[in-house]
Amino acid sequence: MGEAAKRAADVRDRRTILIVEDDDILRTVLRFEFEKNGFKVLEAENGRAAIAAIGCIQPDIIITDLMMPVMDGFSFIDAVRKAKGNTVPIIAISAAKGDGMGEKAVETGASQFCEKPLSLESLLTAVRNHLPANVPPKN
Repeated sequence: MGEAAKRAADVRDRRTILIVEDDDILRTVLRFEFEKNGFKVLEAENGRAAIAAIGCIQPDIIITDLMMPVMDGFSFIDAVRKAKGNTVPIIAISAAKGDGMGEKAVETGASQFCEKPLSLESLLTAVRNHLPANVPPKN
């Protein structure tokens, strides 16, 4: 197998993560961290853009901010969960402290809530914990 074919197979076999975050810098940091750890990363700057992306791809896991313009994370999570049969794990993140944000995110359908500032190591562990080890990545 040629080098180009090996690289293409490597990209195809990686798990896909969708990062939904309005902060460009944080999105870039998260993309770098997850790509470094073997994930294929897709990005969206708000829930509406993420819904459009999900229409074209099926990520293995989603990380979404809760407080975003256009469509917030709560509305996005609700829309994903209402899609027939959509059980993709969703990790909600937010800098908003208190007010039951984490509980509300989980009640809305998030698999887990992580508070900002994020520990990249803890977030990576959370992602790995929510991905079934025996399920091959989607092509």
